[in-house]
Amino acid sequence: MFCDMECSSRSRLRNCCWLAALLLISGLDVTPAIAALSDNSAAVSKRLAWNKETLVGAYEKIGHNGPAWDTPAKGALSDTATLRATQPSDVEPLRKAIVRQCDEALRAGCKDPMIAYLRTRFDLAYRDIPEPELTRAFVAAADNLIASKYPDIRKVYASMRAAQQLKSQGTNATTLMHHYRRAAMRSVTNVVADKDVPVEEIDDVCSEFLALLENNATQLERFYYSIETPLFQNWTNDYRSWLVKGRFYIQHAWQARGIGLAHTVSDEGWKLFRERLALAANALERSWELNPHDLRIPTHMLTVELGQGKGRHRMDLWFLRAMEIDTNNFQACVQKYNYLLPKWYGSAEDALQFGRQCVKSPIWGGRVPLVLVDVHTSLAAVDGDKKSKQYWKNPEVWTDVKAAYEKFLTLNPAATGWRHNYARHAWWAEQWDDLNRQIPLLGPINYEYFGGKSEFEKMSAEAKEHASTPTTKSLTSDAIK
Repeated sequence: MFCDMECSSRSRLRNCCWLAALLLISGLDVTPAIAALSDNSAAVSKRLAWNKETLVGAYEKIGHNGPAWDTPAKGALSDTATLRATQPSDVEPLRKAIVRQCDEALRAGCKDPMIAYLRTRFDLAYRDIPEPELTRAFVAAADNLIASKYPDIRKVYASMRAAQQLKSQGTNATTLMHHYRRAAMRSVTNVVADKDVPVEEIDDVCSEFLALLENNATQLERFYYSIETPLFQNWTNDYRSWLVKGRFYIQHAWQARGIGLAHTVSDEGWKLFRERLALAANALERSWELNPHDLRIPTHMLTVELGQGKGRHRMDLWFLRAMEIDTNNFQACVQKYNYLLPKWYGSAEDALQFGRQCVKSPIWGGRVPLVLVDVHTSLAAVDGDKKSKQYWKNPEVWTDVKAAYEKFLTLNPAATGWRHNYARHAWWAEQWDDLNRQIPLLGPINYEYFGGKSEFEKMSAEAKEHASTPTTKSLTSDAIK
């Protein structure tokens, strides 16, 4: 799957509180902020009051307060509470206000661990600074908050951010990464056991844990089993409890199966896979009964159906439910095209037909048109590198790819980062006129995306050399089969 070149690995890490990873096998996560009912004013008010109490109220009781910096410190904490409770689509105004007030408080002599963490989270993490320096800042912030008397929810997030940053540092930081994961798990058990915590906060923190531990079966089990009992004691009739359970069992099921081909899966692996997917399906169906408006539920059910394979009618049912809630649901479309690939329950033509529908639809928007590019990417990879290079040069393939990018950019004119993807595909396809049209539109160039500055210059030189030269080479239809 291609992603916007502007969304670098660091920016994805830094903004993981607001953006969710798109995971095919471990269960797609759709940001809770866009789920239906998130605008419930009473719930938002309760969540805001709780966040202010655990931020501003905690600072007043146990923080490093003082008259010289109390005003900006409490302002930063209050804005953070607002950010957590309202989850606005544009976080920049509040983020900048938090940073400005944190800086003012720190300059005045504030040494509060929560203020120091907020500066790391919302300022340093957005700067272009060396990764080791950023890692040290997150680790120090987590250590200071863990040692403080701030509420457990604040220790959870500080520990998780440190673990996420350490994970990006590779295997040399693995031991320390697990240290902060364990610290986060110790605190989250207390959070879920507290029935006064707004269920929206429980939803968020559990979603983050499921994403954080997706590749560690032991820690994932330990996390879920430690919170399952209090989760259902406190919120047994809330759809989000069942959603968390369903998501856990999806990941748990695929971990038992593994990602290898069917013949590589053991009998025990298949047994656990089927049992856990059944539990996931039951939990998600119960969640849907309680709230048929949260787009995460049908999107995750598509993952369940991928594993259970009960039939295309069932897949289409949950797909239509997902798209009725959000016509821009890219994740649901990715799930459907994956289901339609030859390696699962369809054919190349089935997947291509659906991808073309994603481009032609007058209703579906967002990133949905780019599903057709992803379909071709999957088909190109089937026969290995050599045939993949030839695949992109097929004029029929380019017709699809160009149509997808043109529709996407018409719907999303500000998404200029995707022109890097468009240009690279034009290069692979040797569509020189289209490439020459895209190069001036790239904006700030991410040379790394093209393989380095020398590769970009090579591409540009080839485009200039072949300008206005029509592509005459044609491949047989076998290239896309």
